[in-house]
This record gives sequence, C-alpha cells and structure tokens, in this order.
Amino acid sequence: MKKYLIIFFIFLFPILAKTEVINENSTLLNKDGTAKEEKFIDLFDEPVDIVDETDYVLDDTDLVDIISPTVINAKSLDKDTLQIEFSEDIILPKEDKEKEFIVTEELNKDVFLDILSVQLKEQENNIVILKTSVQKEGTNYTVTVSPNITDLSGMPIISGITDTATFMRGKPDNIDKISPEDITNFLITFNKQFDKYLLRFAWIPSLNTAGDLIDQILYMSLDKGKTYKRGISLGPETNTYQMKNIEGGRTYTFKITTKDINGNESKGVIKSVTLPKTGPIMIISVLTSVLIGGSISIARKRKKQKT
Repeated sequence: MKKYLIIFFIFLFPILAKTEVINENSTLLNKDGTAKEEKFIDLFDEPVDIVDETDYVLDDTDLVDIISPTVINAKSLDKDTLQIEFSEDIILPKEDKEKEFIVTEELNKDVFLDILSVQLKEQENNIVILKTSVQKEGTNYTVTVSPNITDLSGMPIISGITDTATFMRGKPDNIDKISPEDITNFLITFNKQFDKYLLRFAWIPSLNTAGDLIDQILYMSLDKGKTYKRGISLGPETNTYQMKNIEGGRTYTFKITTKDINGNESKGVIKSVTLPKTGPIMIISVLTSVLIGGSISIARKRKKQKT
C-alpha cells in the first residue's frame, strides 16, 4: 500500500506544486537578468464568465476556404454584352478565356452565341463581362461556366446546377418578377468537437408553387445581420446542411433565401445562434478538477480502511 501511495504522490506532486505557484504573483527573470512580473490565473477561484463577444474577433483567416464558387446570376446588359455574377472573387485563365463559357438558347441547345471577349469587371472580381454575338430580343439563354474557373484559393466551379444561369435579352411586359416562397421551420443545432463547433441546419423547403425554383442560398453574418458574406449555393431540393470548425465565443446569424430561374430571390428566413467560448483554460480547469477529485476519493477510501 505504501508503495502505491508513494507512486501516486510522485505523479500528483508536480500538478499540486504548479497550482500553488499560480495562486501568487511570481517573479521571473528576463534574458538580461531583470525581473518581470507575471500574473497567473487561479484555476481554483470562482469560474469567470468568458463568453464575451468583445473578447474575440473572428477573422476570415480563421476559416479555411473549402467552398467552390458558384454562379449567382447572369443578365444581358445590351444586345451583345453579358454580365455573370459569382458567389466570390474568381480567377480567369491567362489564355483562351472565351473557351471557358458556353451560351446557348434555353429552348434550343444547338444554337450558340459566340464569345468574343471575357474580362473581370473593374474592382469587382466576382463579376465577369462577356462580349457575345448579337442576342435575340425576348429570347432566354443559358450560360454554363467551365470548372477551369476557380476562386482565390484554387477551388473550382463544380459542374451541375451551380455552374449555370439563365438570362433573357430584353424586358417583355410578362417577365416574372416574383420570387419563390421562402423556406419554413428553419432550425440550427450545434455540437462541440474539441475546441470548435459543428453546426447542423434543417428546414422545410419552399412550396415552389410556380415550379421555377433553381436554388437555395445560405448567408452568414458576423454582425447580427447588418451585413452578410456572399452566399453558399445549396441547390433546389436539399433541406439539411452542416458547417464544421466554427469558432465559439460569439453570435452567428444565418439566412436562407430561395431563387427562381429568372434570378428573383426571396427576402429569406433568418436565424441566430450563440456559441459558448472554448479554450485551453477551460480544458485545464476540467483536468485539474478531475485529478483533485480523484485524490480526495482515494484519501477517503484509505481513511475508511484505517478505521
């Protein structure tokens, strides 16, 4: 029994010794021999409320970009000029940029528009301006973007729904200006994964009574809905989504909108979630509590055995 007791105190002594030191101000020496004061946090004091939004500022560099750019919309500026808007800044190939875009009539895919030139809009690297052959008045067109178009992190456009957009040359009186119905029952839940969080989103999709819904878009705000980052395309049918590696210690506001084939986008449904802050101090506190609690339990057992 003495042998085990000695081993236990050999293991516990450095921890107890360290916790005694951090209850006081300790004087440490700089490299030049001068003294400097170090203030330590007492892990055994009353817990401090560290969920303070002013203590933490989430920077864009905290989030790794793993999201591909998407085509948000396209519109005809005049008879031979087309504007395409992407979800984020993009990079065009240095050569043969015209080959990365295909424009066809929506109802007749065998009829193409010639792409004469391609360039980024000045000071807006998420917008591309195409010069085309003459577009027919009142005709719907579909533009498709090649996966060779990437964002600033090198993530490519993904072939499918999010690489296309439909636009019309001209503005007839019967043009659709009504957006699809919004989603309903928007819910957000979260789980802690080590020092980050996993967010889960769920909702009931739009009724889509007009049958022209082509996308749902998820936006995130770090200032309680005053401004939103560029949206993430979710596709027209999904009703769940997950977001990983989200930092704790602040409030996030999310909005999901719906968009139809003519580019009409709904006002959206908004939901906010506040994540508790995590960090090394909290982890150390938990470990220390477990060790101290274990030592007290062992001491009580030994006392009972002696009696």
